[in-house]
Amino acid sequence: MRKILITIVLLLLILPLVKAQVTNFLVNGEVLCLTNSTTSGEFELVNPLSVDFTYVSVREVKVLDRDGNQVQGISINLVDLIIKNWKAKESKTIRYFAKASSDVKPGDYTLYLFMWGFTQNKLYLLRAYVPLKVSDKPLIFHEATSFVKENPFSNVALTGSTLVVYSHVTNVASSPLNVTSEAYLEDSFGNIVVKSNRTITLLPGDNIVRFEIPIPLTLPDGKYELNYIIRYDRGSYEFSKEYLVEFGVSFKGVSIERTNVLEGEKNYVYLTISSDRNIPLNLTVRVYNDVNGFVYLNRSEVFINKGSSIVKVKLPTDYPGKNTLIATLEFGNRTIGEGSGWYLVVGYPRINSTVKDSMLQVLLDNPNGFSIKGKLEYRIEWEDGRIVKKSVDIEIPPGSEVITIKLEGVGKFKYNISLNVFGKEIRTGGTGEIERQKMGTFKTTTSKERTTTSSPKITHSKTQTLVEKHKERRSLLLIFLVVTILIVISAGILWYLKSPKRRRKRRKKPKRRSPLGRVK
Repeated sequence: MRKILITIVLLLLILPLVKAQVTNFLVNGEVLCLTNSTTSGEFELVNPLSVDFTYVSVREVKVLDRDGNQVQGISINLVDLIIKNWKAKESKTIRYFAKASSDVKPGDYTLYLFMWGFTQNKLYLLRAYVPLKVSDKPLIFHEATSFVKENPFSNVALTGSTLVVYSHVTNVASSPLNVTSEAYLEDSFGNIVVKSNRTITLLPGDNIVRFEIPIPLTLPDGKYELNYIIRYDRGSYEFSKEYLVEFGVSFKGVSIERTNVLEGEKNYVYLTISSDRNIPLNLTVRVYNDVNGFVYLNRSEVFINKGSSIVKVKLPTDYPGKNTLIATLEFGNRTIGEGSGWYLVVGYPRINSTVKDSMLQVLLDNPNGFSIKGKLEYRIEWEDGRIVKKSVDIEIPPGSEVITIKLEGVGKFKYNISLNVFGKEIRTGGTGEIERQKMGTFKTTTSKERTTTSSPKITHSKTQTLVEKHKERRSLLLIFLVVTILIVISAGILWYLKSPKRRRKRRKKPKRRSPLGRVK
């Protein structure tokens, strides 16, 4: 130190008597001072000039108030009063010890530094104005910060994500201090849904107090407030921030591939789902038929990727009539959304047959609520070789329909009946026997080619006779013609017999002449 002082004195002696240049140094940081306590810290000074200093010597240190007056009761001791080799544009760290008496009011002040700067041949007068803060509390709380850990730039937090909150706390005391801190999430009704708290020891200087608050995955959507509090014996610090919490999955709706479908044909429902996360969900599809009620249930787990997804589900088409579906998307006990739609299943008619009293009865059942058209064909083969077959276009009303075919013959027979509807052929058939001695008796029939599997429901019955009506009509016509002819012939005979012009005259028998001539 003695050598440095000697060097400075020699420089002052040999420097030319020229006017010195005055410059203000730039400052980064501040001085923190605590009443009735000694504090320590550091700040930076920046050489703004384009010259290099060999030495910089601090000549004067004082504290000023806002009016520029010197303040008594604040003591500032700099660790380094002489700084060597201060390059142009370079910053230097200045360490300090500070102490304020109890009569100094807390507030903002200025630490004034006056310095000499020496180059090889020139002297500079240097000044620096360092912000100084006096506090009667040992902790200085800087503004807290909070964000969503998985998405820091959004104020929308997904359930299952984590909220981060932290703050910078400066302990200006020379000894550690214990504080209690807590962070909790509160709903709009003031209920705390998740909370974390702990005791923290703050060392002298700068400290970071940080919490991570996990959002429960089952938390309902809505607005929530994050609260952050630090307390100690001389005060507290509080911070809060509002977040919108969402599950992040929405059910956009349903779309049915075909609203009209034939019985047994394939049909599908498409569910549109938008998601901000990758997550497995539970999907339930229920189908209600307007006649049979609840008919179908499908529960499955679907994995939804982030973005927009479409889920395809097969629908039942075994129940004719209007079918209403309800699709529900869930995660645990949370219902994400529900959608509904309907589709019409057009059913095929059912066909059965039986033999009764020399009659072949065809039982048709239309399960739809409207009439359907089709073609009925039957073929009857008798044991004597006769074959009777016929084809007729029919219209089947809703419900049951009975068509009767008269069996004209005796002996064993077999029959086949087919119904063509909507491009599909439905068949039934069987065998029977009509005994020769007892016309009209029959034996039990058994179906060999029946394709229907359910018995028809009889809602109303209507009987038609195709052959019998035709035969009766023809018989009546023949009888009428025969009777007419007999009447005409009888009338002609009577007229002929009674007519005078037609009556023949009876001639007298001629006398027989003798070959001998008249004998007198």
